[in-house]
Amino acid sequence: MLESNPDLHNELISSSYPALIFNKAEGIFTEQAARQAVNAAVNTEDMLLAAYGSEEFYINDHSLVQEEQEGWYSEAGSDVHATFDLDLAEELLEESGYDGEEIVILASREVPDEYNMTIVLQQQLEAIGMNVDLQVSDRATVLDVRDDSEVWDITFSPFAFRPMPVQYLYLNSGYHGWTDSEELSQLTEDILYAGTPEDAQAYADEFHEAFWDYLPVLKPGNKIDIVSMRDGIEGYQHITGPILWNVSVND
Repeated sequence: MLESNPDLHNELISSSYPALIFNKAEGIFTEQAARQAVNAAVNTEDMLLAAYGSEEFYINDHSLVQEEQEGWYSEAGSDVHATFDLDLAEELLEESGYDGEEIVILASREVPDEYNMTIVLQQQLEAIGMNVDLQVSDRATVLDVRDDSEVWDITFSPFAFRPMPVQYLYLNSGYHGWTDSEELSQLTEDILYAGTPEDAQAYADEFHEAFWDYLPVLKPGNKIDIVSMRDGIEGYQHITGPILWNVSVND
């Protein structure tokens, strides 16, 4: 419908990504090997296709920033992101000490892309022997329940891309998921207190490597949105959302 309107100009813009958040305060995902088992079990292409319906609307990418963010974009961790090895997943799960405990996943149909990814995730985890309890409720309940570390193991949440990879809430130990990594904390400090942008960006590879080793969250890929505007609109920009202050209409 949008493409058929001759008065509209359409752009495909990536400004956010979904994240599978592990509860690292209680339960099996306090074990790094269990998080790595999930990463090995997940086929990110299947998850993204279920969420967005067409390759036109997602980018299967591992990085915490977009490719055009020069200096911060890193290939480090891409091999881990692309693991998808069920035998390895089963080995890591055994190493973690998993013994058939229920894995509670919080989901809501009110966020269709996250819900669809959750359904695929459930199937993928069951394929390696995990006992999954998918709890579906309204979004408000999910947002409330996820603050209680004793009642869930996995949930999804979207995150807008940030200027630097250290700026995501899930890296904060007080945010649900409860990340606790001395290495990530030290690298965050190194980046934030670097003398120049170039000095800070020198840590990009190391930060991505540490991220994909520790796995505070699992990032399947990037979401692509459609932005439509009338012909004659000039100066529109989009980063983590629309930037309108330089927009003008050229009739």
